Amino acid sequence: MNEDTDHGVVSDTYGRGIRVVGDRSGAVRLDLGLSDLMVTPAIWDDLDQRVRAAFRPALLDAGETMTVTVRDRSAEAAWGNGPTKPVTRTVTISAFCQVPDCGQRRGEPGGLSSHDDGASYWVQVWANPCGHVDSYADVVEEASQRGGLGAVRVN
Repeated sequence: MNEDTDHGVVSDTYGRGIRVVGDRSGAVRLDLGLSDLMVTPAIWDDLDQRVRAAFRPALLDAGETMTVTVRDRSAEAAWGNGPTKPVTRTVTISAFCQVPDCGQRRGEPGGLSSHDDGASYWVQVWANPCGHVDSYADVVEEASQRGGLGAVRVN
């Protein structure tokens, strides 16, 4: 497999001159080298699965990250133990969706002012183009595993 990490492109060559090129956006292009190659749906599905398996690790490990501010409920007092004091933290996570067999780029974060039992706090939200939802708990766990867990801020 060939990698061009400056441009986020990886490629690999399979038998009969089939070259597969993928980038960090999740786009994958097949350069068949033959204009008259006929591929059955079963072969196409098999090739698609092989391409995803081959390219996903290289794309996700390219090191591109995003930094977001999220609510960390695991750092808050248990429900019913005093007034609500939302805890936020800035975390660094992969710029790509972590759902197995996905790996598409996450959405662009935007700010959101929120209120909970009279306490105000600011976090970021995003919608992933792939449709997968990132819960704040999962994002905090991912950041913890990556070593990108920022300081706690009690609001």
